[in-house]
Amino acid sequence: MSSKVDNLHAKTIKGRGKTQAAVNCFNPELLQTKEMMSYSELCKHIPNVPQSEWVRYIALPAPSPLPDSTAARVAWWHAKKDDFPVLSSIAVFFVRRPRSACHVERTFSLMGHIQTKDRLHMGNDTLRHLAMMYVNKPTTDDPDGESD
Repeated sequence: MSSKVDNLHAKTIKGRGKTQAAVNCFNPELLQTKEMMSYSELCKHIPNVPQSEWVRYIALPAPSPLPDSTAARVAWWHAKKDDFPVLSSIAVFFVRRPRSACHVERTFSLMGHIQTKDRLHMGNDTLRHLAMMYVNKPTTDDPDGESD
């Protein structure tokens, strides 16, 4: 079963917009809403979803209180593991998956600003510390950089 889950990421690359909508169906707060996809539509984007588990899942009422974080969604799926053994594994895989790679792109951009051609011999520790200082620098609304 884990090999099925491991291969899902590669199979969900095409049609990213609809695939993201399919991935969102694993968020329990969408239960009983119009955004929930049908089984046939879901399988176009995410293969290997067992139909019997999917039908039982979408019939559930929305949880109360609604999960408000990734950790809460993962905990909800872990609690449902006995009822949905395959679906819960697939769901946890997608719920934990980052929605975009923006944070990675920002990190590379930041490193490019810090490690310029004049600083190519900078050590990894120094680069890491400078990046932490840059990310955690104090912010101010004053354009002159002066604080009250």
